[in-house]
Amino acid sequence: MKTENKKEGKEIKIAGPQIREEALAEPSDPLEALLEAKEEEEELTGLLLRGIQAAGCDFSGIRLKGVVLENCRFSSCRFSAGSLTDLRVRACDFSYCDFTAAYFSRCRLESVKGVGIRAAESRMADQRWTDCNFRYGNFHGSKIRYLAVRDCDLSESFFTACQWKEMEIRNTSLRGASLTNTPLKGLDLSDCAIEGIIVSDPPWELRGLTVDLYQAAALAALLGLRMKE
Repeated sequence: MKTENKKEGKEIKIAGPQIREEALAEPSDPLEALLEAKEEEEELTGLLLRGIQAAGCDFSGIRLKGVVLENCRFSSCRFSAGSLTDLRVRACDFSYCDFTAAYFSRCRLESVKGVGIRAAESRMADQRWTDCNFRYGNFHGSKIRYLAVRDCDLSESFFTACQWKEMEIRNTSLRGASLTNTPLKGLDLSDCAIEGIIVSDPPWELRGLTVDLYQAAALAALLGLRMKE
């Protein structure tokens, strides 16, 4: 475990969504468009979907590509095993939705709420999360490549048994997050809140993690160290 006072190195390169927003069509009934795509097992592409209000709907297996979701609210809906590619999601609520075993590629999430979201065993590549709330989220067993997280709340979430590569987490709360069996080597969490994180005993996950001096002192108990005043 390393201790640093500031971030070092270049930001990771993340491919953005391939969308021309000015060319998107906006259906008169965006919820019906989603339900029809699910029913017909067709890929939904090139659309701006705004203002959807849905609760308990089954969108499992849905395929979205080149879509913008804006000011939508999905409550306890199923998107499991879905394919979500080239998405921009702004000011939407997916609290308690199920994205188990879903595939995410080139997605940008801004001001998205997903309290209690279930995304275990999912696959993610080229993701950027900004000002999002995934408190209590379950990402167990997910495979994640090229993810940038900034100004988010991941408190008491589950990132257990995950495989990740090229991740960057900044100014984000991981208080009480479960990280067992997920190696943290290469991550810099020096400007994040990591009080109460849960790791293995002994905490092998912490090897190669960069934190600041205050965080290192707080993590000392996990390493079996006693601080002398």
